[in-house]
Amino acid sequence: MTTNETTAGTQEHAGPGMPSPVRTLLIAGFALIVICGGVLMMDSKNAPPPMRLDAPSTLPVIAQAPEFSLTERSGNTITRGDLLGSVWVVDFIFTRCAGPCPKLNAKFRSMQRDLDGRDGVKLVSICLDPTNDTPAALATYAKRFSADPDKWWFLTGKREKDVHELVGKGFLQSVVPASGDEPLMHSTYMMVIDSEGRIRSAYNGLDAGARDRIMADIDALLAEKRG
Repeated sequence: MTTNETTAGTQEHAGPGMPSPVRTLLIAGFALIVICGGVLMMDSKNAPPPMRLDAPSTLPVIAQAPEFSLTERSGNTITRGDLLGSVWVVDFIFTRCAGPCPKLNAKFRSMQRDLDGRDGVKLVSICLDPTNDTPAALATYAKRFSADPDKWWFLTGKREKDVHELVGKGFLQSVVPASGDEPLMHSTYMMVIDSEGRIRSAYNGLDAGARDRIMADIDALLAEKRG
């Protein structure tokens, strides 16, 4: 898929009736498409503004996180309802990805260490290749990154089409299935979701400052939850 085709897809999905923050999020999600082993980016002068959509003390409500039912590496079924009451951060990966995914996992591993003393926070990795990313495969993969099953969940689905639709239409992030010699491509954004299941911010997980900004947003949402 060419950059022009990616841009066209963004324009098609970001219709004029969509709220401005959602349009910004969707465009940004398609602005960065990841090829495992490399990153395809728009020309910087045409790229959307950074994903920081909040004022220093206020995070906007961008959209509702979608309903879903996926399988965790433990074999347990996880739904959006299981995350209500928790602040959570979600990213999108797959186990055979040799490019950005290990870097995203390393960032989650670092964040996991800082979750001690922060009750009610989950890290969620939604896997984009359910044919290969079975619960057993994810259990093995999670051990590579010292993922604590109480803090960091790896979720997979039954059909690739359904998972990709969830990511694209539900989380407003780009994912393009593998085709011929073209590998699976996907967004590297991490999305911060509040205890009521609302998307509040999102950052390119490959950016150096993303981790600290996400941790700050987690603290802000925990404080908001406490009232």
